[in-house]
Amino acid sequence: MAGGGILQAAQHLCFGLVPGLRSHASVTPLRGALTQASVAAALKWTRYCQGRAMDRRIATLFVCQLLLWFSAAARCADVFDLGDLYFERIGDERIIPNGVTALAQDADGFIWIGSENGLVRYDGYRYRRFKANPDTPGALAGDFIRSLWLAPDGRLWVGTYADGVSVWDPSTEKFTSFRHRSGDANSLSNDQVDAIAGAADGEVWLGTHDGLDRFDPRTGRFAHYRHDPADPGSLPNNDIRALLARKSGELWIGSRGGLSRFRAGRFERVHSDEGDSGSLAEQIVEALYEDAQGRLWIGTRHGGAAWIDPSSESLHRVIVSQGQSRGLSNPFVEAVVQVGNDIWLGTYGDGITIVDARTGQIRRPVRHDPAIRSSLSFDQIGAFLVGSDGLLWVGTWGGGLSRFNPGNSSFRTLRSSPTRPGALSAPSIRSVTEISSGSIWVGTTGNGIDVIDPSIGVVDGFRADPNVPGTLKSGHIWGIAETSDGVVYVATSEGLHRYRPEDRTFLRFSREDGLIDDTVRALLADANGALWIGTNAGLNRLDPTRGKFETFRYEDRSDEVFMARISVLRETGNGALWVGTNDGLYVLPAGATTLSRIAHDPQKPSSLPHNHVRDLLVTKRGQLWVATDLGFARLQSWDGHNAVFDPVSRHVDDRGPIGVNFLEDAAGRLWSDQGMLDPATWQFRGFGRADAVDIGGSWDGSKAKTRDGTLLFGGSTGLLMVRPDRLSGWTYQPPVRISHASVDGVSRPGSGMRELSLPAGTRGFSIEFSALDYSAPEQIQYTYRLAGYDPDWIPTDAENRRATYTNLDPGDYTFEVRATNRVGDWSPHTLSIKVRQVPYWYQTTPVRLLALALLVALPFLLYQFRGRQILASERRLQAEVESRTRGIGMLSVIGREITESLRLNEVVGCVYVRVRDLVSANAFLIGIYRRDTEMIEISMAMENDTTLPPFVWRMDETDRLAVWCVRYAREVHTRCAADVLRYVGVKLAPLEKTTSMESIVYLPLQVGGQVVGCMSVQREAAGGFDDVQMDMLRTIAAYAAVAIEHALAHEAAELASLTDPLTRLPNRRAFIETARYQASVAARSGKPLSLAIADIDKFKAFNDEYGHDGGDFVLKEVANLLREQLRQQDVVARWGGEEFVFMLPNTSVDDARHVMEKVRAELAARRFEFNGHRFAITSTFGVAAYDWAGDLDAALKSADEALYQGKQKGRNQVVVAEVTKSQGV
Repeated sequence: MAGGGILQAAQHLCFGLVPGLRSHASVTPLRGALTQASVAAALKWTRYCQGRAMDRRIATLFVCQLLLWFSAAARCADVFDLGDLYFERIGDERIIPNGVTALAQDADGFIWIGSENGLVRYDGYRYRRFKANPDTPGALAGDFIRSLWLAPDGRLWVGTYADGVSVWDPSTEKFTSFRHRSGDANSLSNDQVDAIAGAADGEVWLGTHDGLDRFDPRTGRFAHYRHDPADPGSLPNNDIRALLARKSGELWIGSRGGLSRFRAGRFERVHSDEGDSGSLAEQIVEALYEDAQGRLWIGTRHGGAAWIDPSSESLHRVIVSQGQSRGLSNPFVEAVVQVGNDIWLGTYGDGITIVDARTGQIRRPVRHDPAIRSSLSFDQIGAFLVGSDGLLWVGTWGGGLSRFNPGNSSFRTLRSSPTRPGALSAPSIRSVTEISSGSIWVGTTGNGIDVIDPSIGVVDGFRADPNVPGTLKSGHIWGIAETSDGVVYVATSEGLHRYRPEDRTFLRFSREDGLIDDTVRALLADANGALWIGTNAGLNRLDPTRGKFETFRYEDRSDEVFMARISVLRETGNGALWVGTNDGLYVLPAGATTLSRIAHDPQKPSSLPHNHVRDLLVTKRGQLWVATDLGFARLQSWDGHNAVFDPVSRHVDDRGPIGVNFLEDAAGRLWSDQGMLDPATWQFRGFGRADAVDIGGSWDGSKAKTRDGTLLFGGSTGLLMVRPDRLSGWTYQPPVRISHASVDGVSRPGSGMRELSLPAGTRGFSIEFSALDYSAPEQIQYTYRLAGYDPDWIPTDAENRRATYTNLDPGDYTFEVRATNRVGDWSPHTLSIKVRQVPYWYQTTPVRLLALALLVALPFLLYQFRGRQILASERRLQAEVESRTRGIGMLSVIGREITESLRLNEVVGCVYVRVRDLVSANAFLIGIYRRDTEMIEISMAMENDTTLPPFVWRMDETDRLAVWCVRYAREVHTRCAADVLRYVGVKLAPLEKTTSMESIVYLPLQVGGQVVGCMSVQREAAGGFDDVQMDMLRTIAAYAAVAIEHALAHEAAELASLTDPLTRLPNRRAFIETARYQASVAARSGKPLSLAIADIDKFKAFNDEYGHDGGDFVLKEVANLLREQLRQQDVVARWGGEEFVFMLPNTSVDDARHVMEKVRAELAARRFEFNGHRFAITSTFGVAAYDWAGDLDAALKSADEALYQGKQKGRNQVVVAEVTKSQGV
């Protein structure tokens, strides 16, 4: 047989042996792979057989065996392994420099980050930076950090690139530094310290650029070890790159001369014989690591990685295969760490390679992908750290610091990337289905279909091109289904498509073919081989044998064709079809042609929670679960007329959304992309970024379960893959630590603080605390108290972790803090600090007894008493001078504290506390300049220790000093009230109409030439502020300007997450948060609160006629009109689609009806113009009262029902919920 014939036969044999392979969407790439590998090898071997007169059948049998193996391997592929590991970027380059060189965790649990530009301590919230400053005693010696090591006594040793070593003492929060001094034998050998390790006797090994040093902290003496060519037992090389003190007590040294160890007072070369080409001789050993089984792992600069077996001390190498996944991607290995049963090898330029700790075989590469935010931040790895909680920290040369949770083994995500082979072609996944061939078809939002081979990723795809026959007409894929005969159907916004594998084309069905509507939103292949099609305008069934589309009718209106916007279709075991729509849940019994409606009834708590049904789930036990706009519920019974539901809200605490798309795992648990519900126990566990769940917004119905039990969920940023059997709980119990402490504004060392003594006259103290659960610190809850002062525990959250107490009575107290972990479990670790307020000397018992004696002897002691008064006055004056001197010295500390927060209220509060501590004043305010509204918002104003309500000044109020200061970006400083006239035309009243202020300062807050606000300090006494005070205020203003600019940027990002991007109205989440607060206010105060829901009439018809651009135009214009017509106190938000929701505080339901009627009339009277078309818009409103309904959700439901009543009565009207009225009476 000729070579070409064998190749062709092998290919035919391949597609004959592997069922379904020819119709697999990845035929072309798979055929190529077979041709290049398996079949090519078979061809060579067959020619060998022919040359030796062997039976050709042997070659055929060989090809059969090879392809059978390929088929089995493909069937065993796991799509879950295609998913990315999830990394979270910590901080940014302003906080953590991009070049992270070393990592450590101290005894308290704080994370220390060494970089090219200083040292940073991180507690999950606050970044405390340490910089070199030769003029400050106790400062860091140098900013380029090369190594970190935590000593058993809690001190942190910091090796630098050119400035020796610094040792951090947590009890004093200062550094002690050691440097090389020329000619001094008792100093470092060299100021470049690349490695540090501890000796068994408490001494410290320091690896430098010019030898190995051993330092005795008890005596302060150095011993030096250097290479001696004449002594084989000397140090092999003076350039030390890595040190490891093993559990056995031996010291292992990595240098430019290979690997060696120190024992019995001598150095021994290990696998570093110069005559052995396979040894480590003359290789630069950059990293040493001992794993849990005692294996020694070695990372080199040019020779990759290796490990030494502890029993035989034999050397094993990790295969280096640059650019390929089967070997180490880069020979430069700079960091090594063990994660579970794996070893992570950090390379300089090719990311991370994960290998099996036992065999050294490659498990997977981990690389940076610019298109994926959650990928490794950079490919040049600088350092690893596994924290006490098991989290992995990865420092990079250029990408900063990232965090990875190895415990998140249940979740992976497949994402879109233009540079990665096998990645998704688009980020937004609208639908997903596994077909019978084993491939997974993924429908995108706008880019057609991707076909995933579970072994290698996306291998093929189908894109929309309306101009090419046989292709998809629309790239917006709503659903994919495969009928029992293996035919794949695709739902799009431009009709139904049937895939024809023989020529890889699609046959399109539209309304001309009998489809009830071209927008197909849901598909279901039933057990009988029929295909059910849910559209925007009703239901079809396609019988493939007949090729015709059937329609259905309403049970109670048999003369009308069933027409509803269908979102989901499911079939139960009895053959009944369940249809979820925006107008309730419908059921079509097996063999029937009419559908019965199940609707929400506000009078019945056990009715359908809401008429907008978004998803349905049929479990293995045959139970039907329904997801609606207002909750998730289980159908308990249905007799053909009445349905009884059991809502999940009855059993699960309100801890946030639980999701819409649900799938059942093998254990009967229900999973969504937001959490997992166990119906057996009604326990719910929410998921988020801390769990590696981050796919943006989820799409209704975008879900699938593969045959191996993997759960798939599509979102706006990727495809989430879940392995339920791998789920583990988060049980870490974090310690609670002091992250910052101050007394009268002066910082105190917080590390290890157990007692706090407050001198007599202390005005107050402040303690900031942190629970060190780094997986999601923003989710931690706290409670604290000062026993002996606070009657109860005070709850707080992660944004408010500072406790401040002022003017304590003399005595003993105990400050205590408790905290949860990120899942809400309270940690048993309680922070407890003894606080003692020392009394004044005259408040002590002996002095009081003495005072009584003095009273008796007063005539004789008057002269002495007067003398003591004078002395006390002098002491107070001296104390004031010293206090001001300390205040000037504290400005740099104050600056760091002010700029460390991203919360505007914390920044402003911190500025006020600092100004109050340094300058005596009667009034203080900070104004934020809002350029978009030309307003100055006074976010904090204090007058005589009284907090004033927030207020605003317009920029056209030219008689305001604040306006003058912001407009001209210049200071205002008056020494008396008359000086005000130098800036504005009138003399202003004080903030609260009290005593006039004589001495006034306004300072512009500027960043980069832009004014972000102003700060004012005012005093009733005339005379102004002296130069020292002005300099301090200017310095604080400069820090405040930077901090406020950062806080405003953070505030803008948070606001964007609560705003609908199209209408610029609050979104649903923002409205619910505001409404819950107003509902609680109304419940406490007894004042009325009304709610309303509006729906634009016939919006779908308008959208169909004018397109999505026209629909968007209408939504924005209606939103603008609603803003204009509503009162200032009212709130309007976009509820979803064409619906808007209103909240009217302090408004009865009758008044609310009048307000909505005014809005309705104005909308109906106005005329709009779009693309040359002039038209009117009407809307229907439903109104309900919270104080009558008694429950926020119930009030919204009542308003929704009233809205639908208005729709049924002809639209364009305001309807007040009848149920609400009856309850109100």
